[in-house]
Amino acid sequence: MPLKKAKGTTEQRLQRARELNLQFYDNLQKEFVDRKVTPAKFKSTISKTAGKSFDIDIEKPNKHVTPPFSHCAGKSGGEQLDSYLFTIPRSAYFEDTINRSSAPTFLKITQQFFNEIMNPKFFKRAVALMIKSKTANVQMEFYEKNIAGKNELTEKRLDNLLKRTPAKIKVDTLQLFRYKLLSEQNIAKAEPQIDRSIAKADKLFLQNKNYDLNEYKYDEKLALLNKKLAETLSSQRAKNTAKLNASA
Repeated sequence: MPLKKAKGTTEQRLQRARELNLQFYDNLQKEFVDRKVTPAKFKSTISKTAGKSFDIDIEKPNKHVTPPFSHCAGKSGGEQLDSYLFTIPRSAYFEDTINRSSAPTFLKITQQFFNEIMNPKFFKRAVALMIKSKTANVQMEFYEKNIAGKNELTEKRLDNLLKRTPAKIKVDTLQLFRYKLLSEQNIAKAEPQIDRSIAKADKLFLQNKNYDLNEYKYDEKLALLNKKLAETLSSQRAKNTAKLNASA
């Protein structure tokens, strides 16, 4: 989605991403037949909701490790081409359809998709890191083990990583961590709304469920990442100024 359509602050764009996801599920209700929908209808409903056509492939889970959501990009004739892969369970008896009972799973995947199209910088930062760094897997592993989910991010562990990180990718690394965490937090924020939407559509009673996000410490982790990002940018500006003064 062009950045001009993804307007507003980061929080406003993330909120819009949550709204689009709920709108998508509302639109999808019309496409279910006997509680099943075809992948083609699923994809066309995404495009209808977003107001733009997207190259989306839907696979069923397999024995290979496949992430629930992935985004690839390339260029053709100077134009960027984006493609997306969703891994969604298929109906047990009708393999060419997606069962309505999979909604709790696929709505988290589509939420991640809407997070990205409303925040194009999220993916661009990941691509920038991959291009600049031969050890991007180190940063990704650090995120999964120290930041994602209920992992507790400490300043000491983050400083140790940054000491081993080349100066040219420190900003990209910290920004990528911020963007990944903001997207993860937005999916968690969306969960109560998703559950209510599913319960309403299926006329179910919503069971008591713990939606408390305090133990994830999203705000604390984001505050630490913002602090380190500000320090890194300040340090880089000071070094650049010193170089300019030395060459003057």
